[in-house]
Amino acid sequence: IGDCNQNQLSTLRTLKRGYVNFISTAKIKAFDEVLISPNLLEGTHNLISTAGVGVLKPNTVVFGFPGHLQDSSERDVAIKPERHVADFNVEREPNELSNEEYLECVKRALLFEKHVMIARNFKNF
Repeated sequence: IGDCNQNQLSTLRTLKRGYVNFISTAKIKAFDEVLISPNLLEGTHNLISTAGVGVLKPNTVVFGFPGHLQDSSERDVAIKPERHVADFNVEREPNELSNEEYLECVKRALLFEKHVMIARNFKNF
């Protein structure tokens, strides 16, 4: 989230490499896409509307459960190294995304007629 500058482009390249490596290691079929956007809602809109190729468009959007609504036992889970999946979260203020903004992102996915999943306790798997 932010302006498109050299620092953001460097972060974008790092995330892109991480996604490609994860997809390859996990042996899953997926499209990888990383965007720079001035805010989360525009980024969500752009990603949902441009993801996929031709008729191969994803029909499901998975959102993480908002961190500020999780209790401390969910946030402070110790992950065993052999089960660790790279953390693709970009640094931002913990409460930067309000409840209204989060719901607006979910609403945007539904407007694009996507199935929506909200993942909670991912770190426990």
